Amino acid sequence: MLAAAIVFAAPQAAQAGCITRLAVKVSLPDGPYAGAYTKQIRVRVSPRSPRIANLRAVLYTFSGQRLGASRPRPAVRGTATLTVRLQRMVRPLQAGAFTLVLTGEPNRDRSCGPKQATRILRFRACADKLPVTFPNLPAGRASDYGGFLSVAIRSSGPLIRDLRSSVYGFAGSLMGARRTWRRCSVSRRSTTSFQDRCWRAATT
Repeated sequence: MLAAAIVFAAPQAAQAGCITRLAVKVSLPDGPYAGAYTKQIRVRVSPRSPRIANLRAVLYTFSGQRLGASRPRPAVRGTATLTVRLQRMVRPLQAGAFTLVLTGEPNRDRSCGPKQATRILRFRACADKLPVTFPNLPAGRASDYGGFLSVAIRSSGPLIRDLRSSVYGFAGSLMGARRTWRRCSVSRRSTTSFQDRCWRAATT
């Protein structure tokens, strides 16, 4: 009777000192746009415990359909990147929200068993319009502009790189040939003049 009590008490004592949840921080190094994920999704995991064994990531829909999984990592110390390989039927990934399930063993004692953590990953569709505004549009007489047209723009969204532009008439005819001086970037805090920093359009 005493031996049985000791046998049953041992697992309970082990469970009492176990970490009960998988404490991790998750990020997407390749960004939130679904179009960037044609075959796989890289998931960056930062554990909040010294070590996690057999760490694995699986992606599901809200209805429970499995979309892809990563291979288990034997031991993770510090930040690690897991590669979730998408199933063929879901390539490329579509915009929407999905559930990421992380499974690992944060305890050195194997009797504590694996623990799980879930995160909601939201993927956006690619933007089809440039988020820019024109603070001061050119106006007045056409003869005042000589051979060049300068237009100030400002980004109303994220940083825009490698910006290029052309000027057309209402009938669709090209009014100026664009020539890029250099690559440029436009942010919310700055107003960029095409002529001064990004491009020079030689009008005809």
